[in-house]
Amino acid sequence: MEKTGELQSKQDYWKEFYSKEHILEPSDFCKTVADNFALPSRLFDLCCGNGRDTYHLGKYTETVIGVDYAAENKPFNNVEFIKSDLRGFLNSVSSASFYCRFGIHAIEEDLEDLVLDKGEELYLEFRSDKDRDFVDDHYRRLINADNFMTKLHDRNYIIETFIESQGLAIYKEFDPWVIRVIAKRK
Repeated sequence: MEKTGELQSKQDYWKEFYSKEHILEPSDFCKTVADNFALPSRLFDLCCGNGRDTYHLGKYTETVIGVDYAAENKPFNNVEFIKSDLRGFLNSVSSASFYCRFGIHAIEEDLEDLVLDKGEELYLEFRSDKDRDFVDDHYRRLINADNFMTKLHDRNYIIETFIESQGLAIYKEFDPWVIRVIAKRK
């Protein structure tokens, strides 16, 4: 469980990051999800950051709600935002469909488990434990694909897509090993 000081430190890091980072184009993962999957009518974008994927997903679903404690985002059409830490948000929902790009590896494993426990449909991209291509400037975990898949199977998910590869999330000079998972409850 996070201590208040650790949470504040993470919030400060991401607030500063999003005050400088102004990428508005949706991620390649977001475009892949939107172009290739029938999205649920209501989708939560966890750890949504500046909302770049949230706004894009809004074109493909009835309602998309971005959840983040650091970024300041404005509602637009069918896109809403909740300013909340992830634990508080997850404790307020019984089940939902979740999209999360590069957030799963930025949270503690008990929060990852809570996402998996409450998820109906999952659209996830996160760093693999094969990745060593990053600057150690903030908290992140590297996730083992086999362990993650076991967690999904133990929770009765049907895996629609599983990819562990480089070349999927290139940013500047970085080409990380990432895992992409699309899964739905049986």
